Amino acid sequence: MERRLPTRQEVDSYLRERRNWGRWGAEGRYEFMLITAPLKVVGGTGSPVNPIALF
Repeated sequence: MERRLPTRQEVDSYLRERRNWGRWGAEGRYEFMLITAPLKVVGGTGSPVNPIALF
């Protein structure tokens, strides 16, 4: 069986289903900047992302 990487839509769905916003609300944080940095893949046309949230 060949392994494959998840698509962006699959990753988005996974993150939406498993997010925990309660912790940020308790600290008074309601805004953040989300950065999705691609991994460096030589010769690749796409890659999984590394999500980073800046408060």
